[in-house]
Amino acid sequence: GDPAAEIGDVVTLELDEHSAASARLVEQTFDFSSGVLAGCKAALIQPIGIRQYENQVQLTESGSWTVPEDVYVIHVVLVSGGDGGYKGDPGSYDEAGDDGEDGAGGKVLARGLNVLPGQVMPVTIGQGGAANGGKGGVTTFGPLSADDGRAYTPSYTDIASGRAFGRIGVKLPRPGSGDGGKGGKGGAKGQRHEGKSKDDHGFVTKTWVVDVRPGKGENGSPGASGCVMIYWDR
Repeated sequence: GDPAAEIGDVVTLELDEHSAASARLVEQTFDFSSGVLAGCKAALIQPIGIRQYENQVQLTESGSWTVPEDVYVIHVVLVSGGDGGYKGDPGSYDEAGDDGEDGAGGKVLARGLNVLPGQVMPVTIGQGGAANGGKGGVTTFGPLSADDGRAYTPSYTDIASGRAFGRIGVKLPRPGSGDGGKGGKGGAKGQRHEGKSKDDHGFVTKTWVVDVRPGKGENGSPGASGCVMIYWDR
């Protein structure tokens, strides 16, 4: 659990290195030992999308989508591609390098849209930004653009599908999530000591003797491509 969360909050659950889900907090207990918080257990509930909508589909490739028969209103969630994480700074003999900045999650736009049966909606899926600071592409659906939405911290929680989109700084972002890439680790601090050498004339020269060279900064992770979630009732 999360002591900062309150009953009724929608929270993001990190399922693994790739993916996350959203759920609503319905119960939370705290266990104390000698006045110190020793445990925090939480009970969460995740709705099933079909209870809100009869139909749903996730589009992860650019192309088009045709409105089904007898459908006049749809709900769409557009997620742009996430940015790539930045490369970590190299280390020096004085200090370790700073970790690279995490890539931002893609912008998200959720909107209801009036449509006509058989209407063909062009779709552009924003690609994830390349490693080391690449910017994610913009997702569009018909007249809508995710650029008109905004980025969410720590993510956009879509209750209808039970998924989280547009997370920040994910090590292994899953395609179609709009997650930003993790920044690379900074290089390790190098080690050296002062040495002395004497020439044929007895002159002493001080030199640095390298024990461990400073580490190079690691590359950041690329961002994930975006998607379009579409929900509708007949």
